[in-house]
Amino acid sequence: MGANLALTSLTCAQASRLIHDGQVKPSELISAVLDASHALNDRLKCYGLLTAERALRQASALDELLQSGVDLGPLHGIPVGIKDCIDTAGIPTTMGSPIEEHRVPNHDATLVHYLYRAGAVLIGKTNLYEWAYGGPSTLWGEAFNPWDLEYTTGASSNGSAVAVAAGLAMGAVGTDTGGSIRLPAGFCGVLGLKPTYGRVSRFGVFPPGSSLDHAGPIVRDAEGAAIMLNAMAGYDRRDSATWTAPPPADYLSSIAQSVKGLRIGVPNRQDREVLAQEVEVALAQSVDILNDAGCHVVAIDLPSLLDARTIMWTVSGAEAAEAHRSHLRSRSAEYHPNVRRLLAVGEFTPAAEYVHCFRVRQLMMNQMADIFGRVEAILMPCIPLAPWPSGQTRFELDGLVEDDMSLLSRYCPLFNVTGHPAASMLAGFTSGGLPLSVQIAAPMFDESTILRIARVFERATDHMQRRPNLAL
Repeated sequence: MGANLALTSLTCAQASRLIHDGQVKPSELISAVLDASHALNDRLKCYGLLTAERALRQASALDELLQSGVDLGPLHGIPVGIKDCIDTAGIPTTMGSPIEEHRVPNHDATLVHYLYRAGAVLIGKTNLYEWAYGGPSTLWGEAFNPWDLEYTTGASSNGSAVAVAAGLAMGAVGTDTGGSIRLPAGFCGVLGLKPTYGRVSRFGVFPPGSSLDHAGPIVRDAEGAAIMLNAMAGYDRRDSATWTAPPPADYLSSIAQSVKGLRIGVPNRQDREVLAQEVEVALAQSVDILNDAGCHVVAIDLPSLLDARTIMWTVSGAEAAEAHRSHLRSRSAEYHPNVRRLLAVGEFTPAAEYVHCFRVRQLMMNQMADIFGRVEAILMPCIPLAPWPSGQTRFELDGLVEDDMSLLSRYCPLFNVTGHPAASMLAGFTSGGLPLSVQIAAPMFDESTILRIARVFERATDHMQRRPNLAL
């Protein structure tokens, strides 16, 4: 079991190097991760479905490829989890809903096909908020934070973040309509990257809000994100949003470039914006790291975060209601109450309000283009508070009272509204040992800068040496 624990603690890049040096076979790594997943998943609920037999067959075939001299690249033999709203051929894709409990797609989502092509091994379908929208899965239940099982995992890609944080996958895929990659990654102490809109195909990904939706990697570190994004990114004729995307960069080769001289924008505080003290300290320490690395940190003014939040909820509600039209007519009682409530609001959103949101979105995109003409990246909070106890829905901070959904959707939606790439990453720990995070954003299609900055953070601290205390 000790050897298993050693393997499951590896990052994506570390595991890849061991495989390519011949020190570990893909089948050994996959067996270790499956053993840990079988031992821990009942406690963590990060997987709705484990695909053990298929994973072992695939790993054995990858062993044989290496023996014959065929190397598929850095993802060869690497175990990944796929969020259960992303189609996998011959494997149930349920959206975490009893309505789709027996749905088995006959095709892979494009991003899944790309990951398989690169040698990734599917460990299982990760838990999620039901329909990736609004509340825990009625089918699978709530996923639990590996740092403390009593604390929240944040948002709809929670199973993917938990799996990576607990060592039950070296990488996972999440989706992000208003923060659902970045928030659970932040709560679980891992890195969650929402790429530029159009960078990764959403064909075969269920859309809670098509004009806001992104798919991206959740991993332990920046190098893992580069490996995953290299495999996932690219043009797909079946997703028209990828038509305008320039060819992806080689994220792995550019990650070691210096950040010296980069101009980093740190937003001025907006109205009704309050941060918990430990979050403020982590943000200030992050600014110091960038200063020490030779970056030029400057103050900037962002578009209204509250307006971006309003746009996200209005647009996603209307678009989700349209996507759910047939089920809402015939099976509305089977939805999680939170999901049904949000969809009901979306059904009655006036067309004029929806169109107005797009006009304001364009203004925000123009504002962000101007900001990114003056800075190469933005450093800002991801979540106003540290992880909170599961089930808590009301918060008071310095006299400001908000509910959990308002707090979760304060900082992230802006970059769904504008389409810019953004990532959350580990920035420290609370006095109680829970992860703290910050968010980095960059110009359109410049994920490389985000990953370069994240790598500087990782090398400047020992945060990544800490692991959740999970005994098998």
